[in-house]
Amino acid sequence: MIKGPVQLILTVFLVVSLIFLARYFYFKPGVKVAEFCPPVQRELANSALFDIQSLKGNYVLIDFWGSWCKPCREEAPLLKKFYSDWHLQPFKDARGLEVLSIAIESNRADWEQAVAQDSAYWPYHILELDQFNSALVKSFGIRAIPAKILLDPDLRILGIDQSFEEMNELLARKRVIN
Repeated sequence: MIKGPVQLILTVFLVVSLIFLARYFYFKPGVKVAEFCPPVQRELANSALFDIQSLKGNYVLIDFWGSWCKPCREEAPLLKKFYSDWHLQPFKDARGLEVLSIAIESNRADWEQAVAQDSAYWPYHILELDQFNSALVKSFGIRAIPAKILLDPDLRILGIDQSFEEMNELLARKRVIN
């Protein structure tokens, strides 16, 4: 049996590793790849009624974010570019790509200001003022943001918290080459 400082170092390493592993699984969204997307029926920012089923036939990126979330705001230009690059792209199995932004907020004015500042010009924006207590947020098992869920044209989950690079590679394999 190992004794002394080596045992202490190994014990500390094991405890720290377990903490990071537990944290990873706790904060990972509660949905799984290949499952169908939970229902999303809400009012959009423009007061129109929205049902996720209306986006069937498109790839859909659901972006959970908040105006108060620094990492969310820092990746806003990447999200905008991602939408611009793929929105009208012809795919073998889809009409294009849509982004559904779901804001986890406590203040409507801050959210409206952030959407305007970030030039988030796609039409699908939902505000959840109950923050992480929202039934919609809970249906996805979201406990931390930013969180991204990529859906296929049948609204099955293709990816969870992938990088923009990973999503670009996945969609590049699905597009129609002219």
